[in-house]
Amino acid sequence: MVDHDGTVYWNGSTTRIISNGKWTVYIFPLDFSGKVTNSSGKTSDSGTRVIKHDIPVNIPGLAYVKVTISGQGGATCTAGAWIKFTGSPTSSPLWWVALMLLIFGGIAGALLLLIVFGIGAPPPIPAEEQGSIFATTQVAAEVVVEKGDEIGAQGPSEVGE
Repeated sequence: MVDHDGTVYWNGSTTRIISNGKWTVYIFPLDFSGKVTNSSGKTSDSGTRVIKHDIPVNIPGLAYVKVTISGQGGATCTAGAWIKFTGSPTSSPLWWVALMLLIFGGIAGALLLLIVFGIGAPPPIPAEEQGSIFATTQVAAEVVVEKGDEIGAQGPSEVGE
């Protein structure tokens, strides 16, 4: 496990001199890079690096890290490893960006569905169906009241007499 504020030891060697090039650290979906000079012409080197100097964003959790060093004349060295970075996911700005994209993406998706499938009042009832059992509740209630009046339903004043 590696702490973002910590250091990592590295070593590497190649049969060709790598100079006047660049190094790239790739952690999906991000990459970070810097310069390689190697003015002494060494074919192997080792050292200790402070992680936050090369990877400015804290990415807690398990990640595949790929490092490529390339230089003048086409010489390249590539290495990769699974590394577990310590820390809470909520301490990473990437986590907050992903959360915001999820929330705003959900809202935008819901609005898109409403726009595509229509917003507004239900369609009007055709004249031939008004008053039928297919009518809306409001029309059906009016029909019941009218029929109740026709059969002589008792009003409040007649109850209990």
